[in-house]
Amino acid sequence: VEDGAAAIEVLLVDTPPPLFDEDVPVLLAGNWDGDRFVADEALIRHEENYEAPEEGAAVDAAAPDASTAA
Repeated sequence: VEDGAAAIEVLLVDTPPPLFDEDVPVLLAGNWDGDRFVADEALIRHEENYEAPEEGAAVDAAAPDASTAA
């Protein structure tokens, strides 16, 4: 991880989040072990502008199905 002035080695003990990529701001939670930062959590900052899906776009699979709702 680097901030433009310095770089440090990071060991992420979990799978990186789906949006993890170069030049994407990240917040790491963990501990410094003397040689590197050992992170057990990585949070990705996403753009704060929400764009609604286009009409007719696929619906999230986690959304309740109106036909089975009680």
